[in-house]
Amino acid sequence: MTFLDSLTILGIEDGVFKPFKRDQRTLICCTSFKKNILVDLQFVWIKVDGIDVTNKVLTVLAKQQKDIIILGGISFAGFNLIDVKKINEETGCPIIMLSRKKPNRDSMRGAIRKHFSDWKERLTLLRGLGKSYTTITYSGSPPVYFGVFGTPPEFAEAVLKYSSPLCRIPEPIRTASIIAKGLTRNPEGPI
Repeated sequence: MTFLDSLTILGIEDGVFKPFKRDQRTLICCTSFKKNILVDLQFVWIKVDGIDVTNKVLTVLAKQQKDIIILGGISFAGFNLIDVKKINEETGCPIIMLSRKKPNRDSMRGAIRKHFSDWKERLTLLRGLGKSYTTITYSGSPPVYFGVFGTPPEFAEAVLKYSSPLCRIPEPIRTASIIAKGLTRNPEGPI
């Protein structure tokens, strides 16, 4: 047994939604894994392009044991940006922000300025996120990109590799994504 086997790793990802349809909600799924086995699920609804993801996620996290949290990015349901610093402070857990593609923060800042009257408040959540890193989590697969808050990047990289036994996406995020997208997809569009 390794130290990583003792960790409870949470994954947080959102469901399907129609971009810029701000009267809509989507589901956030929070998975809890121990030894790469799913042990718990929690759900919460958030607004598309809203500002409620941080408080809603904190409500869900209060119900779960956790040692480290992997977020499926920093933006959920469009531009509903999560406050990584607040999540870290209130849970005491290190945070890993995972991206399948290389992050383009300049593009994100431009889109936020263009589409939101409260862009200054939203952009404050992007400040202080630090450097973006890259790693190969699964042999022969493309890299993933990640940011960290509250832990060294080397530890975050070890957690990402450990929790990716089947493919390049860590199981807590992959499972949360499958469940959230599956529950919000229907022939008429997202629920």
